[in-house]
Amino acid sequence: MRSPFGGKLDEDFSGRYAGTQGYRHLGKTNVAWCDGSVASMEECFTEAQAGEKANIAEGTGFLSADNSAYDLE
Repeated sequence: MRSPFGGKLDEDFSGRYAGTQGYRHLGKTNVAWCDGSVASMEECFTEAQAGEKANIAEGTGFLSADNSAYDLE
């Protein structure tokens, strides 16, 4: 999965549209976190740069408005 903003491990990658999460379970997505917990999330974020809508398919998006939901290390 891709985070909404490039991280230091993918600085040269500009295609934020690739690797988005599908929200196809009654408008929600299921997430398994690295700590072993799971969640069904409804809030879908679609911006890949501050104030700029990403070029992504309908019904897909990111888990957070910034990189806070992604481990980029």
